[in-house]
Amino acid sequence: MLCYKDAPWAFQAREFLRKKLIGKEVCFTVEIKTALGREYGMVYLGRDTTGENLAESLVNEGLATVRREGIRGNK
Repeated sequence: MLCYKDAPWAFQAREFLRKKLIGKEVCFTVEIKTALGREYGMVYLGRDTTGENLAESLVNEGLATVRREGIRGNK
């Protein structure tokens, strides 16, 4: 059985997003597509990219950190 331990503040981050997003319209943009077909992007609150950037909001709230070493999982 695979057991995964949540990262610190994972529950708080999920709750933060749940409260912001339930019943709301969002815009998703693909920023990077890997050779294996994985897509990485940004989610904005609202109809377009002028809305709140949710990744930035998570970082500003201290619920996420910025990774500088690149994308993980390109196996």
